[in-house]
Amino acid sequence: MRRRLSQTPVLRDEGGFTLIEVLVSVAVLSILVAGLVSLLLEGAESARDGSWMMIAVNLAEGKVEELRRADFTSVTSTGATPFAGFPEFSWQAAVTDRSLVLKEVTVTVSWTNKGRIGSTSITTLIFNFTQTP
Repeated sequence: MRRRLSQTPVLRDEGGFTLIEVLVSVAVLSILVAGLVSLLLEGAESARDGSWMMIAVNLAEGKVEELRRADFTSVTSTGATPFAGFPEFSWQAAVTDRSLVLKEVTVTVSWTNKGRIGSTSITTLIFNFTQTP
């Protein structure tokens, strides 16, 4: 007895993924990973900018305190002056006389980091305690 071979191939239900499913999965994962990497890089850049801002604020506060300790008559406006030990940072002071015994001082600290420019300012009032109005 001869058995007759079927003309149609027998399809077996084997577990697994087709090539198209694998390619689509890889494409979706690639897009997700690229988005996460971009997000991480942006976060690192923001943290670095925050560090530069914190240094600038500390330098500005130090300069304000230095001007407060200076002789009242010597507190005047200055042009951009670099900080010793911090070549990326410079400062300038804008001084406005409010009265004979009161000055408004704005210290601005600017910096350049990898082509990006930033600045921060602190404004304070300085009173001349040695002279009465």
